Amino acid sequence: ADTQLTKFVFMDTARALIHAGHNYDTYLLDGERSRITNALMDHGYYHFSSLYIRYRVDSTFNSKIMDVTIEIRNPVIPSLQYLGTFTESKHARYIIGKILIFPEYSLLQSDTLRYDTLVVTFKPSRHDTTSNTYYFLFKNKSRLKPRTIAQMIFIKSGTWFNLSDVNQTYSQLASLQVFNYMNIQLHEASGTGLKAHDKLDCKILLSRAPLHSFTISTDGTNSAGSFGVQGSVNYMNRNIFRGAQLFRINLSGATQMQGNIGPQKTKSLFNTIELGANTSLTFPQFLIPIRPERLPKKFKPRTTVSLGYNFQKRPNYDRHISNISFGYTWNQTDKIKHVLNPAEITLVKILPDSIFTDYLYHITDKRLKNQYTNHLVAGLRYTLIYNGQDVNNVKDFFYLRSNFETGGNLLYGIDEVFKATKTSSGNYTLFNLQYAQFVRPDLDLRFYHF
Repeated sequence: ADTQLTKFVFMDTARALIHAGHNYDTYLLDGERSRITNALMDHGYYHFSSLYIRYRVDSTFNSKIMDVTIEIRNPVIPSLQYLGTFTESKHARYIIGKILIFPEYSLLQSDTLRYDTLVVTFKPSRHDTTSNTYYFLFKNKSRLKPRTIAQMIFIKSGTWFNLSDVNQTYSQLASLQVFNYMNIQLHEASGTGLKAHDKLDCKILLSRAPLHSFTISTDGTNSAGSFGVQGSVNYMNRNIFRGAQLFRINLSGATQMQGNIGPQKTKSLFNTIELGANTSLTFPQFLIPIRPERLPKKFKPRTTVSLGYNFQKRPNYDRHISNISFGYTWNQTDKIKHVLNPAEITLVKILPDSIFTDYLYHITDKRLKNQYTNHLVAGLRYTLIYNGQDVNNVKDFFYLRSNFETGGNLLYGIDEVFKATKTSSGNYTLFNLQYAQFVRPDLDLRFYHF
């Protein structure tokens, strides 16, 4: 009945769930009702409901064929002049008005509380004439930079209401891991203008999670009959530089009973000790010389810098392992994810006793032998992940994880160009350490059938 609504319904019929020739299925009818409703709410119809969609099914006796007609009704409003009568109106289409953000909202605070207002406008690029304006309301100085919050918000003033933008905003804000309460409220704008009722003001209420968190864990282990204990202490700061950066520290320790190589006997029950320390810093954007506003928000970009050290004391050797990595993570779509670590460096230093040295000398497995020699691994790693699962629909799907890792090739090329000195075994070194050189692709493809 609403001709304006018609073009939006027929705009996306390729995604329709009901097709001629299929079996009659009430679940598909409900799914199609929800699909049409969401599609219309993505085009500004904020008040549209699946209750406006009705099916008429006409079946001919003994033919086992049903003609299905989808009817989208208009809203019916009680008349204020004539009691018991109703008037039919068209579905209202809304645009977004002001966007108000409460970054330090508390569920216990009074509604009459007075706020300071900070108006922030971001322009995506010099060639884009549109701009995003946000009104930040806070009682005290916000501990989180407005730019960080604004980069997570897909709702834009002056555009048609879009349900997908609201859901994306929830998802992005949750990914920051700094809020324990998020609520997006939409209200019809007040005013005397002719079309004031066609505009929605947006309130985004955000309550901060605790800044610091600690976890302590202990475990008992049994590895091939070797008993041991291990424990760890974890600390996380959710906003170390006021930009929702996540800073993590992990301290771990373990001890175990292990056998040794050679005739000597162990002097203590737990003769193996392992200590580790790892720290990482995650930024909710790419650390590149480009303004965050110029990149698509849907990417959900992350930059992670990590540093780790591990010490292992075994009956026959001591081993030191140090590593550092720098990388990016982003989503191309809801189903495709990319991970690029342009720098991954691992340094291994081992101090064996004479018995273990003799043992390594006589083994023929080069891969095993290299694990217990001093070496350096420096390279990059790229991972592509595709997950075709639809959480709202149980059906068959594919999962793909592809990795490509390379190490030492750039260093080898530089050494070749400058004719660097080789060791007696014919290998180049860096900081007097032999470095690994390799190219390693791998693929994990799965099909899930329900």
